Amino acid sequence: MDASQASDRPASNRPASDRGVSDRRASDRHWNLALFGYGLIGLSAVVAAHPQAYLFGKIMSVPGWAPDLPFGMGFHELVGFAFLAPIAWLSRGTAAALRGLLFCLLLTPLPALLRFAADPGQWHSGLPINLAFNYLWIQLSCVAPALAVLVPRLALALGRRLRRGRTGANGEG
Repeated sequence: MDASQASDRPASNRPASDRGVSDRRASDRHWNLALFGYGLIGLSAVVAAHPQAYLFGKIMSVPGWAPDLPFGMGFHELVGFAFLAPIAWLSRGTAAALRGLLFCLLLTPLPALLRFAADPGQWHSGLPINLAFNYLWIQLSCVAPALAVLVPRLALALGRRLRRGRTGANGEG
């Protein structure tokens, strides 16, 4: 029986080794999706709950507890780190971490922008430009924490790849 016939069989009739691989991949996808959901829902909720801290304005107001943060860490960095670090560090695979962070950063501003657009005071001819500018402004405040959590993950992956390449090329470990 060739490989094409084996994949046509139901999962219960496949050899145990094939079932284990597909079960592990499905488990990895579910895990990565759960991490993405945690990051996206959490970060979007904070951005929507405190839009004045993320939207462009002459005065940025942050929650009352934010000035008491240690080590000069700002409100944006703490929130971004708390919700993006699990995606970067716990995702199963570097590509999954990159995808999760990218999609989280692209979708995070939407709730705050919807709240901004729902304000009747903003309904004028400049609304589309204001929305685009604020989208980029929110992205700017979330990029630094994303890079702070992504760079160590990429450095570890590169180190593993280089170490694997060195031992594989020489044939000795």
